[in-house]
Order: sequence, then C-alpha cells, then structure tokens
Amino acid sequence: GPVPVGPALEIIEEVASALGSAFSARGSTGNPVHLIHRDIKPSNIHLTAAGEVKVLDFGVARAEFQQRESVTRSLFFGSIGYMAPERLDGIDCHAGDVYSLGSVLVELITGEPTGRTSAHPERHETIRTAALHKLWTACPDEGLYELAARCLAYLPDARPSARDLARDVRQLRARHREPWLRDWAENTVPPLM
Repeated sequence: GPVPVGPALEIIEEVASALGSAFSARGSTGNPVHLIHRDIKPSNIHLTAAGEVKVLDFGVARAEFQQRESVTRSLFFGSIGYMAPERLDGIDCHAGDVYSLGSVLVELITGEPTGRTSAHPERHETIRTAALHKLWTACPDEGLYELAARCLAYLPDARPSARDLARDVRQLRARHREPWLRDWAENTVPPLM
C-alpha cells in the first residue's frame, strides 16, 4: 500500500544520494566511474526497522574503469516496469536510473505501479500522465507533481541528475512533516518481517 509522503520522500532522497555518489565516485585513476545501477525498483530498495535505506542488487550495473567499460551483457537491463524509455532501445545513461527512481516515488505515494513505459513518445506520455494524475490524487502538492513529472520525462536530458533530485526532494520533505522515516519504519517494518 501507499507510504506516507514524508517517509517516501526520505527514502527517495537516500536512494538518489546513493545513485549520485555511485555515479560520481572516482576510480583508481581519479576519473569518475559513472556507475549506473540499471535496476532501480522497490524490491531493490531495502528499508530497515531503524529507518536505514539500502540500495541492493548491482547485478546489471555498468561502470567505467581505467578507460574501459564494465558492462553486463543482456538484451534488457533492469525490470521492464521501471525501465526508462531509452533503455527499451538499449541506451544506458545516468538519467535512466533517475527515471526508475521517479517511478518508485510515484508508486510509494500512490501504492500502485507507474506501469511499463513505451519507446514511442505519445504512448509514453499517456502512461506518464496517468501516473501523475494518480500522484496528484494521492497528494495534491504542485512541487511533488512537477518533480515527478521531470523524473518521468521522455527525454533523458529533461530529467534532473540524481544529486539534484536528492536536493529537490529534501526541500519538498520540509513541507511534509510527520511521520519521520525512522519513526514510521520502527512501527511498520518489524511486523512485515
């Protein structure tokens, strides 16, 4: 079911921060490794009873090490229900993880999956509009709506970076007070385990 808006935003902020750090981390040569997770979805985000957020399963991740790229070979990378439109065409980029995380954000707050996107712009927009409508119904916050709309944009360049997403979510969190993630997790997670 849905997660309260405040805790959902804290979860997204933590994951976005982790994705931003992974992408900008430097390898042994001092160059960024540009690590891309490629499979961000709810089941790859673990929440502990103490409110700690962990990003799991880097099994299909891609990174650049010492002038060569580390690539997991497969027709598709990630889970189709959270995959960015460009990934359907085999194009990987940091913005694809942001799209997936935007999809997770909508699902956390609405309690319903965003749905599989399309490489076709008009079909993508139909799916995006329906997801954003559900989000607005669950939480009529213009800032949240606009942020989710940017994350779910068809074009990768229209999406924020993971670092910018973390900052924007942190600012939104200030408008949605209690419950705090830790308090909510302490009450919600143990019975589920």
